Amino acid sequence: GVARLDTLVTVVDCKNFSSDYCCADMLVGRKELGAEEGDSRSIVHLLVEQVEFANVIVLNKTDLVSTIELARLEAILRKLNPGAFVIESQFGKVSPTQLLNTRSFDMTSASMVPGWARELMGNHHKPETEEYGISSYIFRADRPFHPERLNMLTDTFPLPGVLRSKG
Repeated sequence: GVARLDTLVTVVDCKNFSSDYCCADMLVGRKELGAEEGDSRSIVHLLVEQVEFANVIVLNKTDLVSTIELARLEAILRKLNPGAFVIESQFGKVSPTQLLNTRSFDMTSASMVPGWARELMGNHHKPETEEYGISSYIFRADRPFHPERLNMLTDTFPLPGVLRSKG
């Protein structure tokens, strides 16, 4: 018979997700991730893809982060995929009943507009000024910033008050 995709699970390493999410490394630069030569994606791209497409997200190693760090991480993941079922775990221990025979994966829903795009369109958006008490703006360009040159610029001309930038 034909197998059916029952549940699509992404396991998030709570201890390392934030540093990987903020790095400019390419997948091919980390052999342990198994990227094929010529894969032009960054690690951030892979993380976002995996979180957006999953219908179950397992937050693993929750014991290695503070309550505040865990809440921040969960907020990021909910922005990327508001519909995913989130499970907290330590040492990868998750009840099989939460993962197997759930009949929870729906290809139509999974292939819809990703969370970040819904956010940009304003659907279900709570402004950062309300949520975090900060302001933000969006810079758009056809070409991405060169990571090394951008790093040199910010080292030379510090940007006081800039707490976070993403791209």
